[in-house]
Amino acid sequence: MKSLFDNCIYASGTVRRQRADLPKIVKSKKKLKLKKGKHKWRVKGDVAFVIWQDTKEVLFLTNAFHPNVNITSVTRTQKDGTKTDVGCPAVVKQYTKRMGGVDHFDHIKGTYSVGRRSRSVACALGWDKHARVWLGVIMDGNNENIVRWLEEELSDVEDTLDESCSDVEPEDLEVPVILEDCESDDCLQVSSSDEQSADGQPEGGLYTQRFSVSRISDGSGREIYRCILSKNRFEILMKAIRFDDAETRAQRRETDISAPIAELFSSFIQNCQKVYSIGTCACIDEMLVAFRGRCRFRMFMPKKPAKYGLKIMCLTDARNGYLLNAYLYLGKDSDGINLTPEQTRFSKPTQAVLRLISPIEGSNRNVTADNWFCSVELVDVLKDKKLSLVGTLKKNKKEIPPEFKPYRRREIGTSLFGFTKNITLTSFVPKKNSAVVLISSMNHTANVDDNTKKPEIILYYNNTKIGVDLLDQRCSNYTTARRTQRWPLCIFYRLLDILASNTYVMSLQNQAQKTGSRFKFIKQLAEELTRPHMKRRENNEHTPRDIKTSIRQILKIADELPTVSGADYLETRKTCSTCNPKKKRKTFHLCFICKKPICVKCSNKMCKNCREKL
Repeated sequence: MKSLFDNCIYASGTVRRQRADLPKIVKSKKKLKLKKGKHKWRVKGDVAFVIWQDTKEVLFLTNAFHPNVNITSVTRTQKDGTKTDVGCPAVVKQYTKRMGGVDHFDHIKGTYSVGRRSRSVACALGWDKHARVWLGVIMDGNNENIVRWLEEELSDVEDTLDESCSDVEPEDLEVPVILEDCESDDCLQVSSSDEQSADGQPEGGLYTQRFSVSRISDGSGREIYRCILSKNRFEILMKAIRFDDAETRAQRRETDISAPIAELFSSFIQNCQKVYSIGTCACIDEMLVAFRGRCRFRMFMPKKPAKYGLKIMCLTDARNGYLLNAYLYLGKDSDGINLTPEQTRFSKPTQAVLRLISPIEGSNRNVTADNWFCSVELVDVLKDKKLSLVGTLKKNKKEIPPEFKPYRRREIGTSLFGFTKNITLTSFVPKKNSAVVLISSMNHTANVDDNTKKPEIILYYNNTKIGVDLLDQRCSNYTTARRTQRWPLCIFYRLLDILASNTYVMSLQNQAQKTGSRFKFIKQLAEELTRPHMKRRENNEHTPRDIKTSIRQILKIADELPTVSGADYLETRKTCSTCNPKKKRKTFHLCFICKKPICVKCSNKMCKNCREKL
């Protein structure tokens, strides 16, 4: 209390007798035997101590009221039901009036709780029939294996479930294996890149608008999740989803530690290469998928936001971030998998690039990479593949002349160029005692921009280095990921995010299709994926009535009202169908739509003329 008063904060509240620094009259174990409504007080510095007699003694502390000046009264109910005013200090009345705020909030939260029903976007985009739709795009015909492995795991999981759960619907006990085609080709959009440009300045022009749109009024709020599938159905699928054959997994793991997800990952990459051809410039970089569970190849990258996770080496379109090729980084020797013995003699970064560029070999495209990948060795290798390279170099490369390295006497904004037959080396000074060194096999001129005073190579690098960061930012902004300790499931979530991003990029290439914002695009995709399943649940007679009502509201399906008949009364009374069964309310009346017994308290009056208009 004293500390709060020193900070100009006034407070009041009850206190236990065991606290230190209390007056002797407070610490005394003997009761004061005060009459009801009477009080005694002591003042110590800026804090007042009050003992007030209600049904028992209550101790208050305050730094806002003087107990002998501010006297008022509170209302108390006697045993006979009458109410009387009882005298008290003002601190007691203030405490009684203000103390119930947290309890009131907890009462409202428990009465109208939605947290139990809430689900992440993965529930709307990733599971049940729509998971098989997306898997059909990923696997291109291999979805039957996924469903078969899911059914095998379900047979084991269902035996361990609690059979006493009441919200499992009969439709949730079956696992349909028919894959329905999705006519939607919708998906995601671009966001910002946090990487700095080669001259040390933040890259601009990549930031998109953040949406803060209410998702309640249009049927896409939390209510939609329970309309798609039940809680138990979701938990069953979470426990049972598998991406490989468990019987042969141990054998395959001897040669490939990523066996639980390898087949799905490989099929996804092959389909990405079939349906789209990237532009003239590709970008190579790594992507870290956040994961803190147990995994043999989990990485620690302190400069990444997540720090811990699974690293995916990616090749994307440098302009729009379309993922064309990728592989899971499984350790120091994983970069050379599927390479020839001659190629495995190169350095690890060069092996990584060789493994990624296989879809674009001989296409005369340019590859943009950062200083971990770039080297003179890589330039010579890509030249044999009919590809060019633009990227930054580390300062410790032996090929860099001393004049190109940072030196305190070099002026800010100056550039140096070095040329060989196939390689151009550029050194630019963005700030004092610093230098950015770039290598290029595409640019062979010493052109410098008149406005920014930057070399042409740097400007080209800044415009084409964002491909992988663009994709990673999209996947982070609107993700299907959920917290999990299973790394194959973590990779599966990221594949869904990448699939959404690639589909969005393809839709942008369609000039006839009017593409809105990325947020609206994802929302439309979710609606088209979930609409068939909600229609199936709406037609199921076992679906609860409140869920059916919500589905009709979301899908905007008008209730078919039956014709009005005169048989609206029962010969014998029956229990009301809407009241609590414990009340056992009997009634002669019937609802004129559903023909169920309903009492007067559960119904509204309507004249015959208005009723006939329905």
